[in-house]
Amino acid sequence: MGGGRQVSEVRASWDALADANGLHLILSSECLVACVNAIIKLVDGWTLGKLLATRCAISLVLNLIVCIASDVHFPNAHELLRLVLRGAAYCAFIAFFWASLRSCVPIGDVVVRDARSLPPP
Repeated sequence: MGGGRQVSEVRASWDALADANGLHLILSSECLVACVNAIIKLVDGWTLGKLLATRCAISLVLNLIVCIASDVHFPNAHELLRLVLRGAAYCAFIAFFWASLRSCVPIGDVVVRDARSLPPP
């Protein structure tokens, strides 16, 4: 009976370690976003396009450094394609939702139509 308890304790330890790794990545990401925002705030006289491009480039480089240092596995081609398609679908949703908000349809009707199009929880 004692062996089963040790196995469950080992599993709990591994679960805690996995949670700690995830927490580390989340906190690192937030720190990097704060650093990027601070760097961008120090720049005066840049156009919005130049600020956004610089911010995205800095964020990408810093996040790649953290991923490499944390030994995070990068997605294979199939996972990458699925992630890109998911991102494109999300961006399309935001673009269409923004267009519907700017249209002549009353705002309450737009939100209700979009909420009704979602699958039930």
